[in-house]
Amino acid sequence: MGVNKRVADRVRFDAGYGASIAALDGSWQRRCFVDDVSQTGARITVVGSIERLDLGELLLVLSTTGPIRRRCEMAWTKGDVIGVRLIQPRPVDEAAERRRRRLGLANPPPSG
Repeated sequence: MGVNKRVADRVRFDAGYGASIAALDGSWQRRCFVDDVSQTGARITVVGSIERLDLGELLLVLSTTGPIRRRCEMAWTKGDVIGVRLIQPRPVDEAAERRRRRLGLANPPPSG
C-alpha cells in the first residue's frame, strides 16, 4: 500500500460536485465533477475531451450563479481525471487594506 504524502485533509464527494473548469482568458470551458478537494488542491473528473487544451493554469468554477472560482494549476492527468493545485492568493496586509478602504482607494498606490 502507498504512503499518503498529502499535507491537507481532503473532503470527498461520493457522486462528485458539479462544477466546471475554464481557461483564464475564457477561450474554453468544460463541465467537470470535483471528486475531492482540500485547502491546497483537488481531483477533478472532466466531462468531454481535454486534448489540445492549455491546462497549465485554469479556473475551477464552483458556482454557475456567482463568482465562486479558484485559480489553479494542473499537477497531473490520468485520462479524464486531473489533479490541480490551488494557487493561493497573496496575503493581504489587513491594516493597509483598511486604510485604503477608508480613503476610498480601489487599488494600492504604485510603489517606488
